[in-house]
Amino acid sequence: MTKENVIETDVLVIGGGMAGLFAAIKAREEGTNVVLVDKNYVSRSGTTCYCDGDFSVCNPEWGHKLENWKKLITQRGEYLNDPEWTEITLKDSLERYKDLLSWGVKPPMNEKGEIVYFAYPNMPRNEMSPVNLHRGSDYLPIMRRHAVKTGVRIADKIMVTELLKQDGSVAGAVGFSLWTGEFYVFKAKATVISAGSGNFRPMSFASSLAFGSFDGDTMAYRAGAEMRNMEFTRNCRWGHTVRKWTEKERVSLEGKEIHTKMAEYPQTAYYPSPMLMIGNLVDTEGYGNGAQFRGDELLVIHEGKGPLMVDYDNVPQELWDWANNAFPTDMEHFKKVGLDPRHATGLWNGMVHHDYGIGQAWGGSAGIASTDTKGGTSLPGLYAAGDSYHSTAIGAAYPGMGNGTRNAAVTGAIAGRSAAAYAKRVKTVKPDNLKAARSYTFAPLERKGGFDTTWSNQQIQNNTLPYFILCIRHADRLKAALANIEFLQNHIAPMIYARDYHDLRSAHEAKNRIMAAEMILRSSLFRKESRGAYYREDYPNRIDSDWLAWTRLKNVNGEMKLSKNTLPRKIWAEKIASIPYQEKYPSRNRGEKV
Repeated sequence: MTKENVIETDVLVIGGGMAGLFAAIKAREEGTNVVLVDKNYVSRSGTTCYCDGDFSVCNPEWGHKLENWKKLITQRGEYLNDPEWTEITLKDSLERYKDLLSWGVKPPMNEKGEIVYFAYPNMPRNEMSPVNLHRGSDYLPIMRRHAVKTGVRIADKIMVTELLKQDGSVAGAVGFSLWTGEFYVFKAKATVISAGSGNFRPMSFASSLAFGSFDGDTMAYRAGAEMRNMEFTRNCRWGHTVRKWTEKERVSLEGKEIHTKMAEYPQTAYYPSPMLMIGNLVDTEGYGNGAQFRGDELLVIHEGKGPLMVDYDNVPQELWDWANNAFPTDMEHFKKVGLDPRHATGLWNGMVHHDYGIGQAWGGSAGIASTDTKGGTSLPGLYAAGDSYHSTAIGAAYPGMGNGTRNAAVTGAIAGRSAAAYAKRVKTVKPDNLKAARSYTFAPLERKGGFDTTWSNQQIQNNTLPYFILCIRHADRLKAALANIEFLQNHIAPMIYARDYHDLRSAHEAKNRIMAAEMILRSSLFRKESRGAYYREDYPNRIDSDWLAWTRLKNVNGEMKLSKNTLPRKIWAEKIASIPYQEKYPSRNRGEKV
């Protein structure tokens, strides 16, 4: 039997990204003992570490107007956000930004000493353009040092596997060391889950999307917490809305008529490289965006008009200048090998591989359900923050760059303070499921054989990553995928085995992904409409009468039970309900009839 380490604390924070560090620091500032645990190394793990460092700050002194921001987030999220939570994250964003500056984070400045904002080429900076904090890997170590300075105890390389409970309340968690395999028991009066996003391990590109495994979502679900809007748990580099293209926007495969008037294209997406951001994609019939990236490129493929082609021969010099300034590291790679991508016809003028990932939406549009505006969940003693927490600050679509980090910082600070206040009211902690939690943790390692983690992950990918499952959805395909995932959940997951402690981590991640896949597929079948980032080929319309609602998912006697609740009336003013459909939803879905 492995050694058992027992750590008692007032507040336990699980996950060491932006949300977790803010939660730990703010809980410690309230005078409580705090332990921050991460399965990797705090400041070198999670989505935050790999993001571009964009942080959305609503600052009246910079000319920002709170009501404008709220309106934009509500419209882009197609009315599934809670304006109260949205307003909280916007108002608090300035204080969290000031916190970062006071801790030593230094945003980049231009030669005039002005803050650098991220903006796309030929598009004037708008009100919601985020400030840039450099990459997460630059500023997270600064946050870690400040956390240690304040007295936060950090436990690196310990994977948390299960929550502990005491008379129905959360009383800490258990896990194991990835280095030694030692068993860790964290007895805590209050617990904050900030374990970040999850995904199904897309292998076509290396980014933070390849690492998250829904650890926080699934351990909260197994403990009895309510989950919400899990159908929006996806992050795909594609768009399903379409628009009419003018003659100017038509381009030939030879790229003879390329237009780069970026200001004409206010909606943008996230791109895998600066090359795609400044290039031009056209389908086999010669149709394309003419500015950068066709928003409905996946549907072009779905309609049999692929492959998409990319043309850089006619990209104006100002766009190359922009790429050099916006992505200096990426462009430096070309310089090191003596390659000028502007003239690398053989390299860049070819088919574009469709690069997408399926995973947790950023910014709090899905995950552990919030029960208040204090970071609370449906379980006493459990708080949550960041991407794994459905704070409802954003709706059915990500509103723009910087919203994820802002949401993580604000919800982290709120959850940390609330957890500290709760911990001060709790006298003793005596978990009543410790034996079962230990058994669950080491079960894969104690098996002599079964299904290995690599094969198990491949089966999960086979049933989630095809674009026609969780990008372009249809009931028939969702049911087929769910049948397979149910088999994995009932037959394969209990028999996944591990050879060593590193493999034990992979085993738990695979089991968590299987459970999350079932949540997402069931929730996707339940919502019979299209809205925001969620698209159903068989239900292309938004159906406000039925689905201006949050979907709810809960573990009831071992089964996933779904329900929905209409949004609280305080969220919906009469004027919103009276807006004509065409005005309320200016973009059209493929197949939509209005």
